[in-house]
Amino acid sequence: MAAVRGPEFRPDTWNGRYDDASFPALAAEWAGTARVAAGPLDGDTRAALQLQVICNDSDWPERLGYYRRAVERERERHPMFGPAAANVNPCAFWPVERAEPPVRVGGPGPPNVLLVQNERDPATPLPGARETRAAFGARARMVAVGAGGHGVFTRDNACGNEAGPDQRARRRPAGRGPEPRFPARDLGTVNRPKRGRAETLSWSA
Repeated sequence: MAAVRGPEFRPDTWNGRYDDASFPALAAEWAGTARVAAGPLDGDTRAALQLQVICNDSDWPERLGYYRRAVERERERHPMFGPAAANVNPCAFWPVERAEPPVRVGGPGPPNVLLVQNERDPATPLPGARETRAAFGARARMVAVGAGGHGVFTRDNACGNEAGPDQRARRRPAGRGPEPRFPARDLGTVNRPKRGRAETLSWSA
């Protein structure tokens, strides 16, 4: 497919899955009806900043054989896009080691952790969010938004936007305004983009 559609085909597929609004254009490209523009890819600065975070955060395999085996395995399991995701990336050649150990999630603390997660996030899937929620225990609540894409806030999703900025606005410094409020329970949401409505969030003091 990449040989037919052009070198931008796989990056376009990667990026297009990060936002539901990109699906029509992505589908058109897969169908062969989109025009492939020649020239260098943009977004170099954004990609560099992303690599700085993910390559420093984790200890990535450095042997190329690991990635060769992963690509072959993913060809069978997920032929549409698995090989591209499993392939070698700059983190395998990162020149510095991680400076600090990874942060351990959990432990005692105040109940002030709010996780807002898209149910169909292609980059950070829902099972991982559930594991994080479980690690925080009683300290956290999670709102699972019925949408795809990577990132919830500022997108055309009323429920996700209500869960985040609205929750932060409810918090006030001690002694100034009402006491902070927190979701009474974890919430699974059903987004209804055609009607512009979503499940109403319930909060408790």
